[in-house]
Amino acid sequence: MIDARRQGRGHRGSATGYLGAESQRRLASWFETPGGVRLLAAERPPLAKAVRLLHGDAMLWLGAPPGLIDVTSRCMVRLTVHNLPNGDGAGGGTASRIVADPMDLPLAAGSLDGVVLHHVLEAAPDPRAVLREVTRALRPGGRLLIAGFNPLSLWSLARLRPALRGLKPVSTLRLNDWLAVLGFERSARTIHLHYRGALPFALTHDHWRWASNWLAKLRLPAGGVYLLAATKVGHGFIVERAERRRAHRALADALPSPARRAAA
Repeated sequence: MIDARRQGRGHRGSATGYLGAESQRRLASWFETPGGVRLLAAERPPLAKAVRLLHGDAMLWLGAPPGLIDVTSRCMVRLTVHNLPNGDGAGGGTASRIVADPMDLPLAAGSLDGVVLHHVLEAAPDPRAVLREVTRALRPGGRLLIAGFNPLSLWSLARLRPALRGLKPVSTLRLNDWLAVLGFERSARTIHLHYRGALPFALTHDHWRWASNWLAKLRLPAGGVYLLAATKVGHGFIVERAERRRAHRALADALPSPARRAAA
């Protein structure tokens, strides 16, 4: 799974720091504030449900805050690897830990069955480079789950805060275009949540709660956070699926038609 040649050549993936590490550290610190804790609490149920659908030999979680590491405990994957930019925290049970640059992972091509990007793209200097690297590490048929901030929401106001300054959220429209070019197919409908955004205060009035629940039921694409799932449809997977269709057609041609059976 670990690509020793990439580590031996001194790639960024084997280093303890990388270009977007400072933004990721500030974001990790913000997750420990009351606003960040509320956001993680809103993300936990849909993330846990989506991660449970992953299966295979190995998966990688990039950008995991310590408060969400246990979300992968019920995942149907034999080995879970967490990338912890700060070098702190630890996975539980069968989880391992690496410190790597998301734009240059020290992992062999096609070695992963699943990847979770938890608010990594908005902190990366080049989010497209992260997606290209994840595509390389995923096998054909591997699943990708992305949690990101929605720039077309109240999150645009929270970005003005010093702790969150410098982040560049990627919209789902642009993300869908990038994934299509890289050979991904959408696995499910995009989930939008946390419509109040990352406001520095809690909306405790009953009217605000009713409005938030009503927006969540409508699933409008205006939530502060989105969860997007996609599947890598590589060349080998396409060939295998085409060969299966040809075999089915050949079998159907070999079977006698109802008219022939009636004549016989």
